[in-house]
Amino acid sequence: MMERIHPRLLLLAAIVGALVVPLVGCDDDSPTRPPRRAALASRGALEFSCGLNCSYEGEAFNGGDGCATRVRGITRLLRADGSELANDEWQLAPARRIDVGEAFLYGDCCFSVTDVNDMGSYRTELFWDDASCN
Repeated sequence: MMERIHPRLLLLAAIVGALVVPLVGCDDDSPTRPPRRAALASRGALEFSCGLNCSYEGEAFNGGDGCATRVRGITRLLRADGSELANDEWQLAPARRIDVGEAFLYGDCCFSVTDVNDMGSYRTELFWDDASCN
C-alpha cells in the first residue's frame, strides 16, 4: 500500500534541493592540469676560443612543455678517467626566458689552455626556474 506524500513536503524538498545543489557545485575540487615544466639539456660539442685563456660556447635545448628563466649552469672539464679537471659557473641574463622548443647558447670564460688540452670530455649541468610562457 502506497502512502501519499503531503504536497507541502514535496515543495519544501524542492526548495531545499534548489538551494543545496548550487552550493555543492561551487566547490572547486575539479582536477587541475599539472604545471608545465621546462626540461633543459646541453647538446652538441663545446667550442673553445683560446688565447692566454679559453672561452667556450655550447648549445642547450628546452625539450619540456614549459618555459624557463634564471638559467644558469656549471660546465665541468673531465679527464679521460672521468675525474674533474676544472669547472666554470655561468648564467644567462636573469630575465631571459627560454621558450618551449628553443635552442640557446651558453658559455663563459675562462678555462686554462692546459686544462682544455688535457680534457677528455665535458659535462654541463643546467639549473633554472620554471616560468609561465605567457
